[in-house]
Amino acid sequence: MCPERTIPPAPADLFPALPADAAAHLDRYGLLVRDALRLKPKHARLLPIEIRDLSATLTDERDDFAPDYMTRPGPLAAYVHYFHPWNLYRLTRLLAALPLDLPDDALIADLGAGPLTVLTALWLARPDLRRRPLRFLCLDRAGKTLKLGLDIFRRLAPDCPWNIRIEAEHLFRLPHFLGREQARLITAANVLNELFGGPTGKRDAELDSLAGRLAAHLDPDGQMLVIEPGTRLAARRLIELRETLIENGMGVTAPCPHQDECPMPGSGNKAWCHFAFDVRGAPPWLLQLAEAARLPKERLSLSFLLARHGSLEALDNAARVVSESFALPGNLRGQYACTPRGLALLTFDAWPTPPGSLLRLSWPEQDQRDPKSGALMVQRPGERPLPPARTPAPRPPAPRPAQERNADRPVADGRPAPRRAPRTERAPATSGKPAGDSTSAPRARHGKPGTPDAPGKPSGRGKHGKPAPRRAGKKTGKKD
Repeated sequence: MCPERTIPPAPADLFPALPADAAAHLDRYGLLVRDALRLKPKHARLLPIEIRDLSATLTDERDDFAPDYMTRPGPLAAYVHYFHPWNLYRLTRLLAALPLDLPDDALIADLGAGPLTVLTALWLARPDLRRRPLRFLCLDRAGKTLKLGLDIFRRLAPDCPWNIRIEAEHLFRLPHFLGREQARLITAANVLNELFGGPTGKRDAELDSLAGRLAAHLDPDGQMLVIEPGTRLAARRLIELRETLIENGMGVTAPCPHQDECPMPGSGNKAWCHFAFDVRGAPPWLLQLAEAARLPKERLSLSFLLARHGSLEALDNAARVVSESFALPGNLRGQYACTPRGLALLTFDAWPTPPGSLLRLSWPEQDQRDPKSGALMVQRPGERPLPPARTPAPRPPAPRPAQERNADRPVADGRPAPRRAPRTERAPATSGKPAGDSTSAPRARHGKPGTPDAPGKPSGRGKHGKPAPRRAGKKTGKKD
């Protein structure tokens, strides 16, 4: 543990645009995959169906999930042709932004390596590392998948000097292969959701054990990178791992701007920490394959953690944008952000901030909470101030009695209006004459008071509903 060590700053933008060099390599990656796998015509025709079926399997939160799906020919072909290239795109955009310090002869341990997705994405994202002598230890139970991934990578980068060792073993066997050596970088992509895929509501003891093992085999100056799909279940497992790492004295460099409890753990109905971004720069052949499988892509998402030994100091005004924008009242827009003070709702009236961006906020003097989410509302830097908090309007005064309202109101000749007697509950409306006058209310049958407002019994009508004739010198019950 080296708490006093200088920690590299967290990246300001987690998902920059795909580098042009990486986009060019991905454009030809589909041909490399087809040349390496060489599907029969029948299997090639069924490929979109296999892709759709595997997608349903990978996104379904079930207890009976089989993590050995890549040992079967159909799912393996679907994964390598479709899911593997999309993962390359995701990871390339992320790895291009992360502060990974890999000196010459550094050892990188990739757990659950599959078709060498992390290794290939690192080569695509970091041209500065392509000629550097690095050592890779790639573990995965599917040995055929490891060999296939190495074959494709050699076609992509035939002159790469990296020393790549593949082992068809479970990731828990990492200590056996490392011995006394410690890795400068430990990576695991799409592993936690497969190892601990059941929808349990509490932290798994094996997850705690895994975190301890990984930390023990990490170089004092090393880093640990764990990447998961952007699903609720996968993010929940990642948050559980984060808790374990922090409890064991490690610090999270990204994406978290603090080391406190995660405000988006994904438990219950709470939001979960993940990032979505567009697919600009994705290869056309991959977009066409997505259409053929009826899985069109417009946005991609992922969750991740970058951790290292030592505690980290949180910046009180740091905020990591974690959502896309949405409409708010008052012609404003909003985005959620993770801050040392918990979940925040950023408000703005211009263009949204790309998810994954790190901002510096100026907190308001008085807290204002979003009534829907409970998030602390704060304006984005450079935006117009928030409108004042809405308070209930004052209630109007109780109405004055009729005789008080009319006491000072003059009639046409300037004399004060006569006072009216208070109305009783069953008394009908008067014509303006003092109460008790025989013409002040019509009489119904049997000598009972009339009910002018009762449905079906309109006042002022005689037998059979015909209008009652007016008597000379008498006023009706209507006002002029």
